[in-house]
This record gives sequence, structure tokens and C-alpha cells, in this order.
Amino acid sequence: MTRFAAFLIATLAFGADPFLDSVKPVLQAHCASCHSAKSPAGGLSIPAVLTAPGSETLSQRDTWERIAGKIRAGEMPPKGAPRPSEDKLQAVVRWVDSSYEAIDRSRPSDPGRVTARRLNRFEYANSVRDLLGLDLNPGEDFPADPYGYGFDNIGDVLSINSGLTDQYLKAAERVAHAAVPIPGETVPATMHRYLAERMGQDRQLRLTIDHVFPIEGLYTLRAAFYQALKDGTRVRMRITVDGKPAAAGELRFYYQIDRGINAPGVRVPAGRHRVEAAIEVLPDPPYKGAPPYLESVEVYGPLPEGQTPDRRFFTCGQAPGQQNAECARQILAPLARRAWRRPVTGSEMDGLLGLAAREQTRTGSFAEAMRSSLMAILVSPHFLFRVERDHGAGTHAISSHELATRLSYFLWGSLPDEELAGL
Repeated sequence: MTRFAAFLIATLAFGADPFLDSVKPVLQAHCASCHSAKSPAGGLSIPAVLTAPGSETLSQRDTWERIAGKIRAGEMPPKGAPRPSEDKLQAVVRWVDSSYEAIDRSRPSDPGRVTARRLNRFEYANSVRDLLGLDLNPGEDFPADPYGYGFDNIGDVLSINSGLTDQYLKAAERVAHAAVPIPGETVPATMHRYLAERMGQDRQLRLTIDHVFPIEGLYTLRAAFYQALKDGTRVRMRITVDGKPAAAGELRFYYQIDRGINAPGVRVPAGRHRVEAAIEVLPDPPYKGAPPYLESVEVYGPLPEGQTPDRRFFTCGQAPGQQNAECARQILAPLARRAWRRPVTGSEMDGLLGLAAREQTRTGSFAEAMRSSLMAILVSPHFLFRVERDHGAGTHAISSHELATRLSYFLWGSLPDEELAGL
């Protein structure tokens, strides 16, 4: 729409030529003397916008919006100067607003293109947790995300490089091994020792840690305290996992030195869990020595045992006769749909099933095939980036899946749950 057409619309809305009837006379009588062309007060020249025809004066939008703003603020005319009635002043403001509103409505809107936003490390960890039910915090080893305008989730600054790509591959492998245990596979046991002093919990009767267990399995948990107690002193110690007693094995004092307890064979699911040790000196017999502060908590494992398929992941394929392409589709289709936060296309599904078939042929293991397919889902740009499809020039409504993704990451920093994704 041309400025003349917008001016014509505004004229018709007022029923006459409001510029000539209501705007120009007020400004000439009350404003032009101070805001002259030679020495305009405040750098605002009224004659510059009054000498042009009404249809052309709209091209000077900045000036007109300054005029309307000063009238609204009561700064024009200034105090002490003759003022027109409030109705006449508001007529000027209405003309400015309606004229530019008509121009703005007539212009084709261009929202621009949405940047493909890479998940920052916290969004990545949250998405893995909500996708697989594993709180492994796989993004803790990623480099710190760059900040833009004070935020670490600005798409324009969340770049990716070869180092981060390598971290994504390692994280996907770690997650896939935890999510898809393979029968007969052994995972090397490791020892993690948490010292109270380094945890900022020195000289306490309670020590709390958050430990990431790589797979579901049996672990030995130990707790030790500083003070070697006198003979006959009775203490009560306990170790809990997520608030539940670690009682898979009998708790007993170390036979070498009586300053700790040992909980062998505690079954713990894969993921992040809170382990807490506590000690209490019992009053009978009375104890008058230094209190036995907790020194450390140790986690050792997983202990050797046969791995069993995780039924949360393997919705089928428990029996050898079920380990086929249809079962692979049943497992991978909903997983990819939720991970990629949108419906999966036929060609994408064919690619995942083809990978699974090749891996099953190569390794002879259906679980290995599912593990490789899960890794492919997690390293896909459709998981690592929040991608919105480009529909070309002009405006268009985003899809319901894209809207659900925007809402979910804005509110929770994670992928949409089933209820939100289904709306």
C-alpha cells in the first residue's frame, strides 16, 4: 500500500481530511513558532512536516511520532504557552496513530528465519533423562556454552565444532550402553571415593553425594569415619540410596579397623542417584570422646553378573523369535519421534531400520543393533538442534510439534512430554 492509500484510508475513517482540518491548524497556531525551520527547539522542525501534502508528510514518521509522544506527555505546547483544548490535541494524536497503523497493516510482515538452536549442555542432559529415564548427566563433560545477551541458550551463539562433535559421540555411546544392557556383557568395575573434606561436608555426622551409576547392576557401598572409637562404644551407621536403606547385603564393620560399614551387592538402577551415609553414637554405654565424623563414601562396581535387557527400552524382542525388523520398528519409531520432537518420515525410519539390520547381521546381536540405532538417534542433528522447517518466503504458522517444542524448552529446558506433544 502506498502512503497515499494509507492517507486516504485515514481520511475516510475521519469522514474528512483530518490533516487539513484538525492537525495542521493546531500545529501552526501552537507549535510552529518555537519549532521553526531555522532554529527548531529540540531539533524538531514543524514546518518541515506541515509544508508537504498530507499524503507525503507521512514519510517523516520519526518526526510525527515525536510530536505525538510530546503531546501525550503534556510537553507540547510547553507550560505557560497558550494551549488548545484537549480534544484538539487528541485529534492530532489519533491522526498520527491511525495513519501509521494503516501503513503497518498494509505491509507484508517478514518475521525472518528462525535459527536452528543447538541444545545447550543442560538441555541435552534433560532431554536424555526424559527420553530414556536415565539421569546420567551426559553433558557434564561438554565445554561451557557461550553466552549471548546474558543467556546460554541463544541460537545465534551456540555454535558447534569438531571437539564438541567428538563429545557428542562419546556421550551417545555412554548413554546407549546404559540404556541397552547386553546379556553376557561385562562392564569394568571402577572405584569412586568421595572425601567429606573435598565435598564441603567436613566434620559432619552425615555425608551426601550424587553419583552417576553407569548401568543397572550390583554395587558395593562403603562409608568410613575419622575417629577410631574406644572398645565397647556402640554406634549406628547407615547408608541409603535415594532415601532407601542399602540393605542388599548385611551391614558389617570392617574387620581390619572398626571405623566404617560395608554394603555389598546393592542393586542400583542406571543414572544419577543420591547416596547418603550417617553415623550416630548410641548413649549406652556413655561415650565422652571426640565425635566420629564421617570421612568418606566409596562406590565400587558394577560387580560381575549377567546383564538382562531393560524392559523400559525393549518393548519387544525379549525372546529370540521376536528379534526382527517389526520389533525394531516398534522400539525405534516412538523413540525417534520423541527424540526428534516431531513425526519421523518414512525415509528416516528406513534409514534407522537399515542400520539396525546391518548391525544385527554384523554382530549377531539384536541388542547391539538397538544400541547402535539409539546412538544414531542421539547424534542426529534432529536431536542436537531444535530445527523448524523453512517454508520459503513470507509468513506461515509453525506446526503443532514446533510450538510444543518451543513451549517445552522455554518452560522446562527439555523435550515435550507425551501429553504436550499430542496436543
